[in-house]
Amino acid sequence: MASSESSVEATYRSGLIGCGARTAYHAQAYAHVSSAKLVTACDLDSSRRDEFKSRFGFDRVYEDLGQMLDENKLDIVHVVTHPSFRIQPLRACAEAGVKAVILEKPMANTLDEAQQIVEIARSHSIRVVVNTQRRFIAGWPELRNMVQSGEAGRIRFIRINTPPPLSFCGAHLIDMVEDLMNDVAPESVLATATGATVYGSTHPGPDHVLASIHYQDGVQVLWESGKQGPGISIGSAFDRTELDIITDRGRLWFSDFNGWGYHLDGQPNAIQHPTNFSNDQDEAQGQFTEQVCRWLGDEGQLHPNHLGSAFRVFQITMAIIQSAVEGRRIPFEQDQLRDCCAELQSRLESQVLATEQG
Repeated sequence: MASSESSVEATYRSGLIGCGARTAYHAQAYAHVSSAKLVTACDLDSSRRDEFKSRFGFDRVYEDLGQMLDENKLDIVHVVTHPSFRIQPLRACAEAGVKAVILEKPMANTLDEAQQIVEIARSHSIRVVVNTQRRFIAGWPELRNMVQSGEAGRIRFIRINTPPPLSFCGAHLIDMVEDLMNDVAPESVLATATGATVYGSTHPGPDHVLASIHYQDGVQVLWESGKQGPGISIGSAFDRTELDIITDRGRLWFSDFNGWGYHLDGQPNAIQHPTNFSNDQDEAQGQFTEQVCRWLGDEGQLHPNHLGSAFRVFQITMAIIQSAVEGRRIPFEQDQLRDCCAELQSRLESQVLATEQG
C-alpha cells in the first residue's frame, strides 16, 4: 500500500500523473508521509495503470487526466512525465483547483518551457515544487548544517564530479550547491560542452560539460559531468557522483554511495559516514512530500524547492548552455539569459558529423 502506516488521518489527497519506473519511487515514499494519502494515478498505458492499481491498492486508475481530476478532489499531484510534457498537466491541475504540484526534475527542457511553467503557477496561485529531493537525503542535512553554522569554515571551492549528463543530474547537484550557498544566485558562468548522443533521449542535452560557476566572495564551483571528465570513472551512473567542498578549515565531501564526511583543522583523522542512495531515497522522498503538506498548512513553512528556487537552478543550467554556445564567461543575469538549447544541439551534432566524415 502506498499510504502511510500512521494511525493519524491524512489531511491531503494525492494523485500521480505517469505510472513509469520513476513514479514508483514517488508512490512508495508515502510509507513515510503522514499528512497525505495517495489515492489514484493516471497513465495512457493500460498495463502500467493496472500494475500501479494492484501494487499500491488504488480503487481506481485513469487513462484520461481530466477525468481523474474531475472525479477526485486532489490536493497534491505528482507530475512524473518526460520533461517535454510538464506544461499541459500542470495547467490542467491548476485549472482543476489542485493546491500543489510536485514536478519531477528537470522542470523543463528549454528556458521557454520553464518560463511558461512559472507563469502558470503565478497566474493560478498554485504551489509548485521541483523534485530535487537530495536536500532531504540522509547525511546531507548534517553536512549542510556544518557549513551554514560556520563550524566547517568558509567555503572556498566546490568540485562536482558526475558521470550522468547535465540534463539528467544537473538539477540535483546545482540545487545542492545552492543549498550550501544559502540559495543565492551565482555571479558568472563559464562552460564548454561536447558530444551529442544524449540529444536523442528523453532528457536532451550535451554529453559532457566542464563548467566554472563563480559565486560571491570568490567561491568557485568546478563542474564536470559526462564520462569523459578527468576525475570520472566508467561504471554505474551514480556510484561516482561526488561533491568535494574545500573550506578555510579543511575538506568535506558527499557522494550517493561512497559516504560523506569531513576532515577539518585540528582533527587528527577524517570523519566518515556511510551513504546509500538506494536505501535512503524513499525516506528522503517522503520527507520532501511531507514538507509540501507543511507548506500547504502554513505559508511560513516554505518548501526549500519551491518554484522560485527551482527556476533559478534551471536558469543556472541554461547559463551553462549559453556560455558553451557563446564561448565566454557570462554574467548570471536572470532576465538576460537566452534559450540556446537548440543552437548548442545543432553545433554539437555538426561537430560529431564533421568528425565522422573527417
